[in-house]
Amino acid sequence: MEHHQLVTYLDLTRVKGWQDVNPLRTENGGLIFIGTLASNSAGESCREIAVPIRSSSILSMKEMDSIIYSALKSVREHDQTGRTSSGDHVHLALLDASSTIVYYCMADGLIYGSPAEMTASRDRHESRVDNDDSDYDHDSEI
Repeated sequence: MEHHQLVTYLDLTRVKGWQDVNPLRTENGGLIFIGTLASNSAGESCREIAVPIRSSSILSMKEMDSIIYSALKSVREHDQTGRTSSGDHVHLALLDASSTIVYYCMADGLIYGSPAEMTASRDRHESRVDNDDSDYDHDSEI
C-alpha cells in the first residue's frame, strides 16, 4: 500500500468513522476502499467507495468517468449478489503533500440537492441581492 492510500485508509477509519473498510483492487490495478457509514438520513447503512488519488495527478473528465466505472464494476464483482446500490457513493480522495485530504463525491450523472438545500441557497442569494440594491444610491453623482 502506497503512502497516499495508507493515509486515506487511516482518515476513513479514524476520522470519518467508516466501518468494515476493505481494500479492493480494480481491473486497472488501482486500489479502492469499500466501507459503510453507520447510517444515512433514512436510518439505514450506506456503502461508501473511496478512490485515493494524489493531488498532483492530472485527470480529465474521461479519466474520472473511467475511475467511477471501474470502482463500481469492482464493487459489483466483489459483491456476491453482483449488484450495486443506488445509495453507493464514489468519493475521490485527493491527498496533498501536506497530508490534507479533500473528498469529492462523484456520480454517474447529475445529483440534485434536497429541496431544503436548494431553498436555503435561493434564500441566501435573494438576501444578498436585496442587500446590494439597498446600498446603491441611484441618484448620486460621481
